[in-house]
Amino acid sequence: MRPSTRLLAERLPELGRIASVELRVPWWRDQGYYDAPGRGTFARDGGGVLITQGIHAIDLMLHLCGPVTAVQAMVATTALHRMEAEDFASAGFTFASGAVGSLMASVTHRPGGVETLVLNGTAGSARLAGDVLRLDHADGRQEVAGAEVATGGGADPMAFDHAWHQAVIAEFADSLRAGRPPAITGQSALPALALIDAIQASARTGTRQEVAHV
Repeated sequence: MRPSTRLLAERLPELGRIASVELRVPWWRDQGYYDAPGRGTFARDGGGVLITQGIHAIDLMLHLCGPVTAVQAMVATTALHRMEAEDFASAGFTFASGAVGSLMASVTHRPGGVETLVLNGTAGSARLAGDVLRLDHADGRQEVAGAEVATGGGADPMAFDHAWHQAVIAEFADSLRAGRPPAITGQSALPALALIDAIQASARTGTRQEVAHV
């Protein structure tokens, strides 16, 4: 629902065929965040940085780039935190489209930075950093849209603009009143969960994992 995200979805065909994708979520959480009972555990949260922080950016990547078919990954709990689940994850992807990609999701990057998605296509590239979109066309033209906003990447998990969440809820309410399907369905959330499951499985086994089709 972010304005620059919706603009990127509209302009995506201008990039040509997507060849490579890079997703970075360089966030920060201090130990006090994980001292809350159950936080950062598999029993309560379902995992660490992937399921709690990185999932929103992963969902957006899949929305724009289509499904991932296979992944090779590594996750870790670093010396910066005392927690059960991972505070750092990295992975390499193969998309169904034939594109390749990489992910780095972390809550170890003090003081925290903005999540960034880069799409490199045969006719141009796009860089979405928070709500700032930059398009670099193959002919040398460059376009920039959007404005910098807080994203919750720092120590305060509530330090972000609530407008994006509000827009999702408002659209859902409108769909109920109009008797139509919402723009974002429960089904649409499943590919992100399937990818995170595959990342965790790859990290546990040290092997390439196929991603479940959902």
